[in-house]
Amino acid sequence: MYKTGCPCAALINYRAYVSRDRRPKSLAELTGRQVPNLLRSLRMMEGYGLVALKRHVRGVEPVALATEFTILLG
Repeated sequence: MYKTGCPCAALINYRAYVSRDRRPKSLAELTGRQVPNLLRSLRMMEGYGLVALKRHVRGVEPVALATEFTILLG
């Protein structure tokens, strides 16, 4: 099973995960993180413009806005 500690990587690789294995019940299950810790990270990433959080009656759906990154060192 695909697991990562980074929720952003989990969002980006979600489709690859689903095509290889069973569908996870939650992003917390996919990342292996506790829900409060995951939500804290997702809110921080939302503040940086990396994800959008769609609020629903039953919870929150994260949507990846940034899927490619360029790191400049200099």
